[in-house]
Amino acid sequence: MIKLTEFKPLSPHSENRLLMATVAVPAGEPQDIESQLEEIDFNEYLTGGENGVFLINVSGDSMEAEIFHGDLLVVNRNLQPKAGETVVACVNGAYTVKISAPCR
Repeated sequence: MIKLTEFKPLSPHSENRLLMATVAVPAGEPQDIESQLEEIDFNEYLTGGENGVFLINVSGDSMEAEIFHGDLLVVNRNLQPKAGETVVACVNGAYTVKISAPCR
């Protein structure tokens, strides 16, 4: 059984900046991308500048969701889940990771 061990809220913005390539890096032929790097606020990139985004440590494995012990999940409470997506669900007051099913 997979269990969530800790919720860590992300600030929508941070002072920490990272370099990110503005072009896709090919899996085949090598390509020079050094001229195509830009500084980004990684928190803003992950959160879209909104509150309600969390990092969650996972304990246990979920083969169905391909999530394993020790993984770190980025969870955005601002999004409406669709059928077939991985979600963090509250079941009888406890949290778990599941694949969202359509309402019946």
